[in-house]
Amino acid sequence: MCLLVPSEILRRLRSRGRYLNTSNVWITANPQSLAIGQINGKGKNVKVIVEVVASPELTMGQHPTNEAGPFPAITHTPRDPAIHVTTLGTVTYDEAQKKCAMKVVGRKFRYPLGRIVVTDVKIYGSENDAVVAVCLRRPFRGTIYLSGKPVYDPDSNDLSVPDLDYTLATRDVLINTADWILHTTFQHDLASACRFNASSTLSDLKKKYGKLSFKLGKIAIVNTSLGDVKPLGIFLDREAFNIVVTLNGQADVQIEVGRLVNGGSL
Repeated sequence: MCLLVPSEILRRLRSRGRYLNTSNVWITANPQSLAIGQINGKGKNVKVIVEVVASPELTMGQHPTNEAGPFPAITHTPRDPAIHVTTLGTVTYDEAQKKCAMKVVGRKFRYPLGRIVVTDVKIYGSENDAVVAVCLRRPFRGTIYLSGKPVYDPDSNDLSVPDLDYTLATRDVLINTADWILHTTFQHDLASACRFNASSTLSDLKKKYGKLSFKLGKIAIVNTSLGDVKPLGIFLDREAFNIVVTLNGQADVQIEVGRLVNGGSL
């Protein structure tokens, strides 16, 4: 039985693509290895630690017909059952610019050579950079642009743009209108205002994914408990800063042996 259960799981995982809810999109697990740990049983149910390492593949169009090669030998794992879920925590540009506006709009930035008064601020993404458009009332009426690469600090949970600086086009404008701004710390003061704490975003992810329970086909139920959050990186899209995180925790797999032996499918 110790070999029947994981062997059947791996065979079914490798055999064919699974249809997703999206039209004409299939997912094939492509498991690379399989290991089993401690097995406990009660009545018709068996609890077993099954470690599957896979490279999932999405296919669009017809049902995939290609079969994967022979699966590797089953090994034993001494590790506790674990699960790792990679997901996104988002800070929208609207949310970011509202927080920034509270700190800079209407404020008078005083410097030895003059004052800068901000009337509005917009934040958006451009490829890998965050762009901050600042509307001024003084020393002139107009909009200047600064950009920089967003950074996420996992220790403080702060999202910031520490290298925020004027774009080349804005530098050319300032040189001909108010070059003294280039010799102030305005861009650094603005960068400080464009610092956002993402703790609430990560807390929301913990609440959403902290406890998961789902069926693995018709013969198994997986219960998870996720708590540890590990940030992996950040990227920008049209609407938000996206923080890539992995939630780590424990997984408990319950397999109903009777259904598996009688031909139950995953």
